[in-house]
Amino acid sequence: MTDTSRVYVRLINDSYELRINDKIIHKGNLKKIPHITAVCTVDKASNQLITKAVNISEREIPLKLDISGDISKKASVTVLTADSYSSGNSFKEKQAVSPVSQYVELSEDYTISIKPRSKNIIRQNLI
Repeated sequence: MTDTSRVYVRLINDSYELRINDKIIHKGNLKKIPHITAVCTVDKASNQLITKAVNISEREIPLKLDISGDISKKASVTVLTADSYSSGNSFKEKQAVSPVSQYVELSEDYTISIKPRSKNIIRQNLI
């Protein structure tokens, strides 16, 4: 590659091409990124089922929780979200990004609304 070489990436719908001097040196298809990721674990020390869900999209996503077995129907839900990805706390806006917690009563097929750009922690006591 010389100092005058032109390197660029060309995006076409769901595919890409990496080019040097208009010659394709690599191409492929972009994979879809899931908008929501969730994990569930049992904390033996607190005897709780903990579900964590992260929504990286710009829209609310309904998440259906299957609540069956020896588990409390009352849950603590803590949500951390912001108006934009670049939001942050400052001396002027000290609470721009801060967690909000609430208690909810769950049913067997409970659907929770996962806010855009949010991290959600759902804690339920094991019976």
